[in-house]
Amino acid sequence: HSTERLFLKATESEKLHQLNTMVLTDKLPPGAALPVYLFTETPDNQDSVLKRGARLFHARRASPLLIIDNLGGSQPGYPGATPWLERLRELDVPKGEVCLIPFTEPVLHTLSEAFAMVRFITKQDRTEVGMIAPSFHLPRCFLSAVTAVRHVGSVGLRMYCHIGTTQRWNGHALHSQRAVHGLRRDLIVEELRRIKRYQRKSK
Repeated sequence: HSTERLFLKATESEKLHQLNTMVLTDKLPPGAALPVYLFTETPDNQDSVLKRGARLFHARRASPLLIIDNLGGSQPGYPGATPWLERLRELDVPKGEVCLIPFTEPVLHTLSEAFAMVRFITKQDRTEVGMIAPSFHLPRCFLSAVTAVRHVGSVGLRMYCHIGTTQRWNGHALHSQRAVHGLRRDLIVEELRRIKRYQRKSK
């Protein structure tokens, strides 16, 4: 097809723009509620994920909500399962509707949590899962999840993206294990650069 030939000729920047457009306009499919994973975020950005997850739960689109269980310890940038459970309760999500995913890796980052999520969903014999992250973080979350699917061998797993609620773009925020900070609008550029670095490493 002509569109296939066009894609083969596309530059890396064009392919990245295509990916971002698809990921950021994706939605959960209609029908029964899906398990939905909430990617970990710093305290500055966590409400984007937690509020969206709560809204999808109350709309009967998400059940259960999945979060990383850091087994009582803290990780750089992630407050931990206990504060997130408390915040979800404030958002009227019952504790029984939140499922904790065990995490025992030494470092929590986007790729390692994607592997934990994919392994957990695969062991549960689920074939579909949703994922939520702030819009500037979501494309890298999706790429990490795709990488995990390929390595784990869960090729039949269908994944759906949903952007978190929008926060102030001119607001200052810590991000990525508290190692990156700046205005949220500038985090878009940082995330794109990270994706390009990962692409170069994978070649």
